[in-house]
Amino acid sequence: ETIRLGCNGDNIQDLCFWLLIAAMFGARFFYVVLYPDIFALDPLEIFRFWNGGLLFYGGVIAAIIVGLLYIKRARMPLGKTADTLTPALAIGHFFGWLGYFFSDTCYGYSRNLPLGLTLADSEFLGPQLLTLHPISLYLALSQFLIFGFLLFMRGRTKFNGQVFWLYLMLSGITRCIIEIFPGQGRESAVGGFLSLAHVVSVVAALTALSMLFILDKRAGKIEMS
Repeated sequence: ETIRLGCNGDNIQDLCFWLLIAAMFGARFFYVVLYPDIFALDPLEIFRFWNGGLLFYGGVIAAIIVGLLYIKRARMPLGKTADTLTPALAIGHFFGWLGYFFSDTCYGYSRNLPLGLTLADSEFLGPQLLTLHPISLYLALSQFLIFGFLLFMRGRTKFNGQVFWLYLMLSGITRCIIEIFPGQGRESAVGGFLSLAHVVSVVAALTALSMLFILDKRAGKIEMS
């Protein structure tokens, strides 16, 4: 894989290390900024990662920034590197959302939609006597399906970077759809209706769609010349 990328294995290993560190700190930083009251009385709680409190899109943003800086510094091919690592990002999110599911967090609720779970456990973190929907499980499934699609596409791309932008677009679209369920972990951002995750997902999907259109058009011009 590193030979196909045109860079050495040490650079790939170092990049993965810094992406992991950036994702962890970025996810924590966004959570602290969004919920400062939680840490007002005990600022040291900021550093207790094991107590929970991470926002995945904060980790994604931080990882992208750090990744771009490292790739530029190491003079690695940007598009090829992103396409190679993106399926790993999808499967990483799959296991991350499974972790949320098994910790009984990130549930939504609806009285009308099918496939929900009706629970009445007094110790459960979600609303009682409502049809609950395991949002984290839905998100995990979506990431697993996206992972499989990206593996299928990786050898069928028209231009470098296509796999990465496809991932960003599909993740944004699926998150927007799944965010229709109100409930736990919904941070209001627009008029009390859209969550912060909704807004970020819309921006990500539209950005990715625009980049796919631009890069596809550019690749077409190169083929014709």
